[in-house]
Amino acid sequence: NAMRRFPKDGFVPLDIIGRDEVGVLSKRFNEMAKTIEELLQEQERFLIQAGHELRTPITKARIRSEEP
Repeated sequence: NAMRRFPKDGFVPLDIIGRDEVGVLSKRFNEMAKTIEELLQEQERFLIQAGHELRTPITKARIRSEEP
């Protein structure tokens, strides 16, 4: 299963042996997996930043609504 190659601490690249079709496929798979890993990291950063940006106005509104 390809998803097993994505451990929590990062992608483990496939060994590339030779320049035949299997070697080219391994290289392309490694490139694809690296891109996916980078996109997942970017998504995580975005979600953290978006959550922070949304919490601030919601907190301010909640405080204002609780004021007498």
